[in-house]
Amino acid sequence: MSLTQFDVDRVSTIDKTHSHVHNYENLVFGPHKIFKHLTTNELVLVKEKTTNSKIELSHDSSNVEKRYNLRHANLLEMKDWSIIKKSQMCATFYQIKTYFHYHPTNLLHLIA
Repeated sequence: MSLTQFDVDRVSTIDKTHSHVHNYENLVFGPHKIFKHLTTNELVLVKEKTTNSKIELSHDSSNVEKRYNLRHANLLEMKDWSIIKKSQMCATFYQIKTYFHYHPTNLLHLIA
C-alpha cells in the first residue's frame, strides 16, 4: 500500500471535540490516554504509536484501516484514527492515533 499526503495528514475530529483527561497504563490496554467530549462527557480511549519509518507507517496504517472496518461484539468499537506527520530537528516522525469507545473497567462491584 502506498501512502499519499492525504493519508499522512489524516486528522480525526475527536482531536477537536475531546480534551485529554488522563494517562493510564494497565494490563488490558497497555499505555493509553482517556479523552472526554467537551459537551457530552463521552469517554474515548486513545492508543498512540510513533514511527520514523515510512515502511512501518504503511504497514501500520493498513492494519489500522482493517481494524477500523472490523466489527464484532467481543471487540472494542474503534471510532476513528489519525496519522500526523511531525518534523523534529533532522528527522520526520509519524504519529498514529487510534480512538476506541471507552468502557470503564471496575469489576469490584461484580465480586461484592
